Amino acid sequence: MLEALKCPACAASLEAPKDGKPILRCPYCNTSIIQEGSSWVAAGPSMPGSPRPTSKLPLVLGLAIVGFAAGIVFIVRASIHSARESVPRVIVNIPSLVKPTTFPAATQPSRPVKPTPPPSFAKEVHSFGVEGVGPGRFQDASCIALDGLGHLYVGESSGGRIQVFDLDGKYLTGWNTGSVKHLLALAADRKGVVYANCAPSILRFDGMTGKPLGPLDDMNTDIEEFYRDVFCTVDGTLFAIGGNSHIIQFDADGKIKSTIRADDKVGEAVRFERLLVQPTGEIFCVDHDRGLFQFAADGRYINRVRLTQSRGHVVSPRALATDSKGRLYVADENGGGIAVFDAQGGYIDTFGKDSAAAIAISDDNRIFAAFPGRHVVREFAVEKK
Repeated sequence: MLEALKCPACAASLEAPKDGKPILRCPYCNTSIIQEGSSWVAAGPSMPGSPRPTSKLPLVLGLAIVGFAAGIVFIVRASIHSARESVPRVIVNIPSLVKPTTFPAATQPSRPVKPTPPPSFAKEVHSFGVEGVGPGRFQDASCIALDGLGHLYVGESSGGRIQVFDLDGKYLTGWNTGSVKHLLALAADRKGVVYANCAPSILRFDGMTGKPLGPLDDMNTDIEEFYRDVFCTVDGTLFAIGGNSHIIQFDADGKIKSTIRADDKVGEAVRFERLLVQPTGEIFCVDHDRGLFQFAADGRYINRVRLTQSRGHVVSPRALATDSKGRLYVADENGGGIAVFDAQGGYIDTFGKDSAAAIAISDDNRIFAAFPGRHVVREFAVEKK
């Protein structure tokens, strides 16, 4: 057997083969070794079919190399971190060249505020009355009048009942005309005498007691008048609308003083239903179909005005009144409230609702209106002076 030998490649100690073969393989580096004479030399790459080494040395060497490299990396990183910590930090404040934009805080959008509507010409401030037949109750309150003593007279169109109230609506007394005729209109003078137009006549009464004071004259020359309306001026002069739409004035004894034949003055046939006389003496009469007719105090025909509101609505007059400033109040028969016009027929405003059958206005412009369909009397206060 050969003496011990070493691998010419890795210097590992080897044993000579026992079978006497001139070749062997280093179990450490897998190098083939051949015998040349008395020496062993490396034969080059692995021989085919040679068994693979079972030694773990290459794995150990590889792990050692990887661990060494990781240690080097760790040491280098630690050195760099230590160097950074040892250098003092310098903080430099650089002023901003751009001013930051400030945005307003988000807010909930507010709802548009509706403008407050302008006040109407007049507003309702009080009302009284309910349906019925007892004191303060109405069945068909279609006539109304004011005297100069603070009394308000409300008449029923059928039955002839008259109720008396103060201006706050407190019931004072009541009486009956005693006439079976239809009550068309009421008027009162400043002394408390009431004139009831019980078609075809006009009857006079003491306002607080109901005592009859006699009828007005109804014979106009040889014609018997059929009265449709009656009106008492501030100074107590009495006017009425007679048959053929004559405008009739009475003297203090209730006798016919003068007659204005409207058809002749206007030049066409008219049918007047309501009239009023201004303190200036001007006379206004209403024809439902033709509008408002104006006459001078001496009977001259002045003008005709078609009562038209701002939106083109033509008022169909049912009741007519005037105040201390000469404004005209016209109740619309079609339920359009009470329209207000100036003395020339210029439209001013409209207030209230429903259809008033009669209107009466006090010296201080307190407006009272009777509404038979509602069985009530309403008071309105003027807001637009």
